[in-house]
Amino acid sequence: MHAHSAPGAPGQVIVRFPNLAAKGGVVHVTAANNGPVWCQAQKWSPSGTSELVDVRCFKVGGVPVFSQFTVMFTASTKGAFPAGRAYGYIHFQPGPGIVARFNSSGGANTVTPGPTGIWKVQMAGLGSSVALGGIQVTAVNPSAPAKREVDAWSWSSSGQVFVVRCFDAAPPPSRPAGR
Repeated sequence: MHAHSAPGAPGQVIVRFPNLAAKGGVVHVTAANNGPVWCQAQKWSPSGTSELVDVRCFKVGGVPVFSQFTVMFTASTKGAFPAGRAYGYIHFQPGPGIVARFNSSGGANTVTPGPTGIWKVQMAGLGSSVALGGIQVTAVNPSAPAKREVDAWSWSSSGQVFVVRCFDAAPPPSRPAGR
C-alpha cells in the first residue's frame, strides 16, 4: 500500500493512507536524516476511507524543517493478529490517559507517570527472556516541538517495561553515566 503526501506549514507533511481509516490506532514517525533532526506526529484521524497523518519535522532548537522520514499507522484487533507473534502499542496523552492500546497477548498495557517528563510503560504478557524486536516512541503534539526517547528497557517472561523521557525543543538534559 502506498501513502500519498502533501506539504503543509513549514516542516509539515500531511500523509494520506488510502483505505486504512480506523478509529484509534497509533502513529510512529522517525526522521531519516543524518543531521540533528526529529519528526513528530501532530495528529491523525480518519477522513472518508483514508487515514490522514500530520507529520512535522524540526531541527535542534525547534526550528521547523522539511526532512525525509518514515511513518507508520497501525490499528490492530486480536482476531486480525497472527498467532504466535507478540505485538503491542499504547497511545497515551497526559490528562485523558490511554487513548488507544493493543496487546496481542491480551495482557494489560499501563502508563505510570514519574518525575516531570518521565513515564513508565508496562506491557504485560509481551515478554521474553531476551531482548526481541524494536521499540518505537513518537512524540505527539499538534502545536509545539516535542521529543520522546526510550531511556531504559527491561524484559522478562512476564512482559516488557520501558522508561520514556519527554522533552520540548531544548536539547535534552545530560544523563548520568551508564544510561
